[in-house]
Amino acid sequence: MSNYSRGANFERRVAKWYIEQGMDVTRAAGSHGPSDVTAFFLGKIIFNSLRLTNYWSPIEREEFKDLVKRQAGSVGRYVWREKGTNKIQFKEV
Repeated sequence: MSNYSRGANFERRVAKWYIEQGMDVTRAAGSHGPSDVTAFFLGKIIFNSLRLTNYWSPIEREEFKDLVKRQAGSVGRYVWREKGTNKIQFKEV
């Protein structure tokens, strides 16, 4: 399986998790922007930057933080898969 396929599957898995929590979701398929999955709940925007591993380059981190700062009342989350368990991990930034 290619890295693209693994990443797309992970995006769909995270989007499904948000939907199960009762949120509306958009997924930026094929996007190379700062937010891969965006969730909406009670007027709040939750931007998500997804990684298959727990590595996030400093440049990508700053681009993502800038996106979150530009949207008043939004939340930013760094999301990755826990090695060995494949569990979804979230960290607010």
